[in-house]
Amino acid sequence: TSTGATTQNVSLSGTVSLPTSVNLLANPDFDSWTSGKPDGWTLGTTGTVTQSSSTASGSGSALQIAATGTFATTQTIVGPFTSGKQYKVSFKYKVVSGDGTDARIWCNWITSAVGATTTTYAALSLADSLALKGPGGNVTTAYLTDNRTGTWNTYTYLFYPPTNATQFSFQVRTYT
Repeated sequence: TSTGATTQNVSLSGTVSLPTSVNLLANPDFDSWTSGKPDGWTLGTTGTVTQSSSTASGSGSALQIAATGTFATTQTIVGPFTSGKQYKVSFKYKVVSGDGTDARIWCNWITSAVGATTTTYAALSLADSLALKGPGGNVTTAYLTDNRTGTWNTYTYLFYPPTNATQFSFQVRTYT
């Protein structure tokens, strides 16, 4: 890259859903783009994105990220959420290049009102907190599997929302 930083390339496609229901994410497969960016997603600024035709299913598109710093790909889902119903985060990803600390999930339940000036996050069980920050049960080492074989991997986690959740922040972070 022009900055001299190592570029990490990660491609992804995701879902947040009730296990027996429709996907709650907008444009989860990154098929819809406007002005070079995937519709419905907030993107970081430390890197570039590309609409890739290399997908887990072999059709449609994926988001490819070339990060030069911590790069967040985020979508906030507004409730209401049903307490006692199980939700699922699942996405497919492929690490193209990197050093093993390239990407991880970074999700949170939000309890503050939609549009509030201060964001308040829900207290979660230790298991949910760690799993929604990456696989492996340790937030400092819970990076997504980096096999660089060209194979798509899947990350899935089932969980219940806290009773006072108003929003769910789905985020995948890519690092250099």
